[in-house]
Amino acid sequence: MPRYQLSNIRKTTDNFGRQVIAFDWKRTQEGSGYPSVSGKSKEGPLTIMSSPSMRGDSGTIAFQSFG
Repeated sequence: MPRYQLSNIRKTTDNFGRQVIAFDWKRTQEGSGYPSVSGKSKEGPLTIMSSPSMRGDSGTIAFQSFG
């Protein structure tokens, strides 16, 4: 299973002007499988559905709320 180190979480605007939550990532362990993200708010657990493309050894990924 691959492992990632996440850092620099922030609220920002994407190329289309939409509010997104972004963070930087770095692969710390190779492996097969797909990354998943979970979260929690003061109301409880969040469901985050995504198929992030995490190619290479590091990068930035952004998530948008559709709720």
